[in-house]
Amino acid sequence: MSHKYHELASYNDNTSDSISNTQYINDINYNTILSSNSELDSEVQLSHNIDNNFLKLEKLSVGWDGYKAQIPNSDSLDNAKKFSRLLLKNNIISNSILASVMGGVIIRISARLREVFIEFYNNGKILVMKNDKTTQNDQPSIFSIDDSSDDFEYAIKQIQGFLYFDYPDRMYSNNHRILEDQIYSDSESLYFRFPKSYFINTDNLELGAINVPNMSCNRYKYGGKPEDVLCGYYSRSDGTIVTYIDWGVAEFKVSDIPNPLLWRAIPFYSKAVHIPERKNYYHTEIQSFDSNKNPIEARGAYSEEILMLWREKLRNRLKTPIIPGSLFNSN
Repeated sequence: MSHKYHELASYNDNTSDSISNTQYINDINYNTILSSNSELDSEVQLSHNIDNNFLKLEKLSVGWDGYKAQIPNSDSLDNAKKFSRLLLKNNIISNSILASVMGGVIIRISARLREVFIEFYNNGKILVMKNDKTTQNDQPSIFSIDDSSDDFEYAIKQIQGFLYFDYPDRMYSNNHRILEDQIYSDSESLYFRFPKSYFINTDNLELGAINVPNMSCNRYKYGGKPEDVLCGYYSRSDGTIVTYIDWGVAEFKVSDIPNPLLWRAIPFYSKAVHIPERKNYYHTEIQSFDSNKNPIEARGAYSEEILMLWREKLRNRLKTPIIPGSLFNSN
């Protein structure tokens, strides 16, 4: 894991009967938030920070909000602790873990303009609310779970799918009237994802992040967004699910595609081709062609020298609209 908790506010043991708004902000238990620019932290350290968080919650007094809010009881604290550890086990890191004025504990997780709140009430009730800010529908989805392992596992899968795996409705091809559109303007933006270790700065990536031929990317036309290429996931050989949510996104214009490119007087052609997928209408490939305009299907069909030159020319024209890890800071 590559993100670090930072303490924003600490609990003040000298809680008085009357708490000002300013003091409330300073005393409001122990708020934690992710910092994408932090140093590497181990899972042990993250677990330790979560435990410290709950120790702070346990020190709250009645009226901690400046009014008459009840403190989290043992039921809400135990359920929230259990769920927090399960989140961490599944590589999901909370943006905040707070006491709730409703009586209990509330956890917030956000990514890609989507938020999930899990509220653990003192009466034992647990509610999960999913809120998608990327759609026109402003009605959140709410469901309840009990404190069983099965229900917790079910909620984790719902959260993973909602935040990291699901594709927005607008990305599905059956929501577009035009089956495919091969008309690209020179100014149209194209986006592709890259692992965080390949990021140098906002105008520079490692050469090893750029693929040719048949480079996959997404187009801007018809509502495509940079973060769309971070949807989905892949499975490692050990069955671990890995998401792209902490990867970066690179952008270039259609006019930036090196075309034609000459290498020792031999032309190398490339162009954007719209190839919609069921869950990704914006999917595009940068396809390459030889001097006879025949498609180049594999890297071995052309010299590595010209492929490297092509990649370097494109690399020099890239921008980075999404820095690796920055979507963890969605508010």
